[in-house]
This record gives sequence, structure tokens and C-alpha cells, in this order.
Amino acid sequence: MQKYTLMINSCGISDCNENWQWDSIGLRDYDLWAVFRGKGTLTVGEKCLEIEEGNCVLIPRNKPIVGRHDKGNPLYTMNVHFDVLQNGEMVYPFELEQRFVLNSAFFKELLNRVVFYYYRDKKFEAVNCLSVALQEFFASSLVNENTKTENSHLELVHDICKKINTSLASNSSLSSLAKDCGYSPTYLGKLFHKITGFTFTQYVLNARISQAKSLLKNTDKTITEIAEDLGYYDSCHFIKQFKTVTGYSPKKYR
Repeated sequence: MQKYTLMINSCGISDCNENWQWDSIGLRDYDLWAVFRGKGTLTVGEKCLEIEEGNCVLIPRNKPIVGRHDKGNPLYTMNVHFDVLQNGEMVYPFELEQRFVLNSAFFKELLNRVVFYYYRDKKFEAVNCLSVALQEFFASSLVNENTKTENSHLELVHDICKKINTSLASNSSLSSLAKDCGYSPTYLGKLFHKITGFTFTQYVLNARISQAKSLLKNTDKTITEIAEDLGYYDSCHFIKQFKTVTGYSPKKYR
């Protein structure tokens, strides 16, 4: 973005109600339009885009727009309307693009800062934040079927991690989770390792030991009771695993 000068014309945040819809004969400037909640479709010109959380669309000027969303899952969006100048002249270097922003929290914060600075008449700071947001946008992955698959895998593994962390005593196995998900244990194990950096067994062990540390420090439960809370049927096995991971016995750690 260094060879261009940006000029923000307007920006805003939209927490859409269930009756939201967008019909426009076309914009007079660019619109960086990001989705942080909800699902729907956005038709720009002749191209229909499926949109959901994490999607961001760079909408060019003079394209008819039709936007609709799922009334049961309404959109929460942020947008910045801007012009691009080169040597003081308006230029239009970008076409319609849809990207998936993996670090949506960071991207949302950038756009929040654009809005914050713009409406406090700090235009220089607002433009700087927009410039960084556009760099992040163009560095992100184009939305395609592979992106959707990767995103669904990420969500699946995060759900499994949440299940492990909130039900350590249940002893859910990789095989049973794979069956529930419709995958083979081998495939799910590889997917889990790719996304988390840990094998399934390592992750469960780390989660248990982490919770054990908290219980040892913050409760008066016995070591046997803690072992049972964490799904161990043998407290000796718990003690051995705790010492392997931390270097201390549970008693010494306490």
C-alpha cells in the first residue's frame, strides 16, 4: 500500500437486525467490508459470495450489490469506505476480492481503531490503521472450498479441545470422538496434531496436569480425590504422570 495514498470517506459498525438487507446500484468508492458474526450471501455484480464469520470482502465501485443474511444468525459487520490516490489522482487498482482473515480478533481491532480515530477527527491515525488492515487483508487466504474445509477442521478441533478441558473425567477416547465426527481415528489424530501441535494423548495429559496443578494449589482435596476428578482410576498412575510432566510429586508440588 506504500505507493498509494488512502482517503477514508466513511466507516461504521453494523449489528444487523433480522430484517437486514442490502440493495445498492453501486458504490462511489471502495468498501472494505468484514463479517465478525452471522452467515449470508453477498452478490456483487454477477458474483454471489457466501459470507460468514472471518470473511472480508473488498468491494469495488460501480457494482450492483445485493446482501441477505440468515435471520436466525444475523450479521455483525464493520466497513470502511475509502478512495485510493496515486500522485494526487484517483486510481482504481483493486477488483472484487473475498478473503478469509484467520486472526479475526486482530483484524477487528484494526477496524475498531479506524472507526475510533475517524470519528474523533484523527484522520492520519485512521488511515494508518486502514493501511495495516489492507495489508492484513491481502496477506490472508482467498476464500475457496479448501479454506472452508480448513476452517471447519479448525472449528472441529477447537470443539474437541473444549470438550477435553471441560470433561477431563469422562475419558473420551480418540476412537470414540472420531466415530462421532465420522472420521477414522488415524485421520482425526493427524488433523488434531497438525492444528494443535500435540498428539491427542499429549494434549489430554497436559490438560489433566494443568487442572491438577490448579486443584493442588487452590483446594484441600486429597491426591486420590484429584486423581478421580481427572479420570484416573489409579492414583499411583496419576502421581507417576504428574512427576513425569512437572518433575515433582503432587505432594511436593503442593
